[in-house]
Amino acid sequence: MYDGFFKQLCESESTEKQAMAAACILTADKLATDWIFQDGQNLTVKEIGHFLVTKDEVNVGKRGYAYICDWVAQNANKMRTHADGDFGDVYGVIEQDTAYIIATIFDNVCKDAGYDPKPIKAWMRKNGKMKLQENDASRRYTVQKKVNGLSKVRCVAVIMDSFDDDLAKEDLPFDN
Repeated sequence: MYDGFFKQLCESESTEKQAMAAACILTADKLATDWIFQDGQNLTVKEIGHFLVTKDEVNVGKRGYAYICDWVAQNANKMRTHADGDFGDVYGVIEQDTAYIIATIFDNVCKDAGYDPKPIKAWMRKNGKMKLQENDASRRYTVQKKVNGLSKVRCVAVIMDSFDDDLAKEDLPFDN
C-alpha cells in the first residue's frame, strides 16, 4: 500500500523526501479508516498533494537568487556611483541588466538571510544568471569591476532577469 502511494506521489513535482512522509500518512490514514473508522473517508493522493511543495520551491539556489534580486531592487540607491559629497554606503553598481555586487557584500547579504552563498552562486552560474570573467574556466564566481570610481574590486555579477509571464501570473490575486 505504501509503495503504491509513494509511486503516485513521486509522479508529481514533489521531492522524494516529502513523498515518503506523505505516503506514510496516507498508509496510516487508509489503515485507520479501514480498521477503526470504517467510513471510507481516507485521504487521497490528490488531497495531500496540495500540501507538498515542488522541487523548484525547495531549490536553495533558485530561492536565493530570487532573494538577491529582491535585495538589489530594495538597495538600488546604494548600487550607483555617488556624487561628490555623498558618502553613503556603496554595495556595487547596476549596469543595464546586471547588478555587480561587491563580493563580501553579496556573501554577507546571503548569510544574513540564512543562505549559504556558495550554492546560490553555483546555481546562478549553472543557470546563466551570472556573468563571469572572460576566459575564466576556474570555479571563481566573481568578476573585477570598477565601483564608485575606485580601483577594481571583486564583484558577483548577477543578471537581473525580468520575471517570466508564468511567474508573474502566479503572483496576481485575480485572473486578467
